[in-house]
Amino acid sequence: MQRKSTLGIPYGVLAAAMYILCLYSGALATLLVAGYVLLKEKDEWMKTQAVKVVLLMLVFAVCAFVIDLIPDAISVVSSFLAIFGGSLSIPFVSSITRFLSVALSFLKTLIFLGLAYKSLSEKTIKVPFVDSIVSKVASGEATELKDLSNDFKEDLGAVKETLGKAKEDIVNAVDKASNKADETTEK
Repeated sequence: MQRKSTLGIPYGVLAAAMYILCLYSGALATLLVAGYVLLKEKDEWMKTQAVKVVLLMLVFAVCAFVIDLIPDAISVVSSFLAIFGGSLSIPFVSSITRFLSVALSFLKTLIFLGLAYKSLSEKTIKVPFVDSIVSKVASGEATELKDLSNDFKEDLGAVKETLGKAKEDIVNAVDKASNKADETTEK
């Protein structure tokens, strides 16, 4: 026998609906359903799924925002350098940001469809950063923003390290391309 919500909908179906809504309908519909679950439902698994979908939605929105900022940041730096007669042109940035956007969208689709499928049987897929926050919120450990901030800082440190390595790789690739161009010009 399936456990049902106060609406008479099985919990697994309601959780799957939240993930599918987030993937295809957007933030408003997801927040409305998640808000209903958090306010009206008594089941802890269901509340955990509501918090998880909202956190994942926020994580993917922030990642997409950061990716969209990359070309704008380069444009600002280029405009600033133009004041002093310099220029900054990285022609493959738009290709990289397009690739990152598509990869992020693909990853989001995989995660949300996987979570929706697993939730039909009232199970879940572990998403490390999000699950650590959800478990702290559910257990009442993270009653202060400071606890969440510390977890975020730890994860942000790992992200910064990865981005630092990526930056070094990009700078090296640009230097190599610039040196090749200089060699070609000299010939």
